[in-house]
Amino acid sequence: MTTLRTRRRLEMQGLVQGVGLRAYVHRLAVAHHLSGFVRNRGAVLDIEIQGLREDAEAFTQALGGSLPVGARIDALAATIRPPGLERDFRILTSALESAGASIPPDWPMCGECRREMLDPADRRFRYPFTHCAACGPRASVLLDLPYDRERTSMFRFAPCAACESEVRDPRDRRFHAQNVACPACGPRLRLIMAPGGAAPFGRARRADDPVRAAAGLLSRGAILAVKGYGGYQVIADASRAETVERLRARKARPEEPLSVLVADLDAARALVEVGEHAEALTGAMRPIVVARASAAPSPMPSRPDSTRWD
Repeated sequence: MTTLRTRRRLEMQGLVQGVGLRAYVHRLAVAHHLSGFVRNRGAVLDIEIQGLREDAEAFTQALGGSLPVGARIDALAATIRPPGLERDFRILTSALESAGASIPPDWPMCGECRREMLDPADRRFRYPFTHCAACGPRASVLLDLPYDRERTSMFRFAPCAACESEVRDPRDRRFHAQNVACPACGPRLRLIMAPGGAAPFGRARRADDPVRAAAGLLSRGAILAVKGYGGYQVIADASRAETVERLRARKARPEEPLSVLVADLDAARALVEVGEHAEALTGAMRPIVVARASAAPSPMPSRPDSTRWD
């Protein structure tokens, strides 16, 4: 086995910002006992590694093997560099370049974050803005490139000590995630009633709990606008025909299809022929799909209990 040491510069082009690549490269380099650095530079991810030649080669071979969800490598150029003095592998401050950089898309909540959000013992229990380096908003919060917290709309929310600890821990899945937040330090929900808007549907019970209050209004036929990271969604209870007709009238869409949000694949199968769409509906992006209605679709389940949400 050779003990020759080497230093290599790797320039990676593709979708490299906002997809957790820097943290991924850091973990991979540490696992292969390499020093050096990684940083964003516009459309390029700069990587310099130094160590035993066989470790550098193993790192390079593994680099494209298990990329974070959403990352894409279009080109990878490698050159030999003179040795440096680093003893550790670091994530450097991004270069202030944006030419040619791709804007990363928003990603749906991953399974790990969903489990946290539904766990009463977790500090992010029922916190709707829960996400990690593998999921959550990107394009919707981005103000400028390179993709770092200070250039997103989350710059207004300083992370608390617990969130900061996660961001700095290479073993944590939120390591170097740019928009980490929790109920103690992140955005919060509010329910704002239009003047006279709730009168036909009763009072918004549990106003101290916006989600429960909104669910109660929906179950009684109200139409709500939900402001998220990237704009507004107009929502209504799809099991109430009269409410859907009012929604169509307001949107001036008498016949065009409206998106239906379902809880899981079984709920989708009750309405449509899932078939070839199953992979998309359960994949990382979970996009809106156009599917043929089932021959005898089951009725949309109603939610009479306005005290529950999931």
